[in-house]
Amino acid sequence: MHTVNLDGAWDLIERPLADDVDAYGAVAGAPATCAACVPGDVNDAIARSGRLPEPLVGLNFRQYSNWVPERSWWYRRTFATPAEAGLERIELSLDGLDVHADVWMNGVHLGHHATAFMPFRADIAAHLRRDGDNLLIVRLTTGRERVADRAGWPLLKAVPTEAP
Repeated sequence: MHTVNLDGAWDLIERPLADDVDAYGAVAGAPATCAACVPGDVNDAIARSGRLPEPLVGLNFRQYSNWVPERSWWYRRTFATPAEAGLERIELSLDGLDVHADVWMNGVHLGHHATAFMPFRADIAAHLRRDGDNLLIVRLTTGRERVADRAGWPLLKAVPTEAP
């Protein structure tokens, strides 16, 4: 078994939350918003870029909580296929995708993944370029785009009565 580690430097692209799987073409060639380190998260990448202050200092986290979950975040990385890739099965395994993720390999949508507790796995042998670079893109969101508008929920106007 041969393993290719995709940890390290990735591009991070910020897009509107409404940009779903149909926005792949616009993201594939878009300039990066900032550099990201994998493993890592969006907040860390934004802080390292200097766009916002360190979220773990004082009340800085409030600057993140208002808008970061309202965007879609696209991780992009190119890599070469190893010479040993003549195997019948080549599995892509992405651990810790939190929470909603869509994954593409060389323009082919491999699927949607909706949990951080199990790795995303897909056989990518048919989608790899044996000569040249391969493009891996992962779109991450908090899932807010999948939740109906909360303004009409009756419990939002409820008042707790357990207080003395």
